Amino acid sequence: MPGSGPQSASRARVLVRRATPFAALAAVFAVQALASADPVVAFPLYLAVVLLVSLQQDRAESVTVAGVAAIAVLCWAGPCLSGRAHVSRAVARLNLLQPEFVVSVGDLIEGYTVKPEVFTAQWEEFDGYVKKLQMPFFYVPGNHDLANKDLVAAWGGRYGRKYYHFLYKDVLFLAVNSQDPESAVSAEQAAYFK
Repeated sequence: MPGSGPQSASRARVLVRRATPFAALAAVFAVQALASADPVVAFPLYLAVVLLVSLQQDRAESVTVAGVAAIAVLCWAGPCLSGRAHVSRAVARLNLLQPEFVVSVGDLIEGYTVKPEVFTAQWEEFDGYVKKLQMPFFYVPGNHDLANKDLVAAWGGRYGRKYYHFLYKDVLFLAVNSQDPESAVSAEQAAYFK
């Protein structure tokens, strides 16, 4: 009988694998529209789709990564808790979903101060949340984290480099510091990534 047997099943799997990214992108658009979120806010969800396709995760891992990204988009745009309660809830959800790792997108503290007692307290509070995660956390700075020379020095003392790389399942991740110098990438950083 035409269209049955192992060859047909294999073709169906290939078709599903090829169609999945497009279906996932359609779902991203739906979540973005539902949350009335700007494209910038929905970026983690788009990134999740790209990563899932490139890493070829299994179904459970894919759902976990996409779920974390969807929660981030919906909470950012929706009526989620703010401040400490928001971060505590995010940590609890991440621990429940158990992704392989978490990567920040910067602006981890309020920053924009030259008072060491203020930004040190902000970092201590944030690091307290990170310690509760049950998976690795990769710090990437944002403009709030490096707003002045005092904050840049504090970052260096706490976390070292402001840019770096790591490998996961043979995929190279680049943690780029877009504030080096402000709103650009320095020649030193570009050379590092080459």
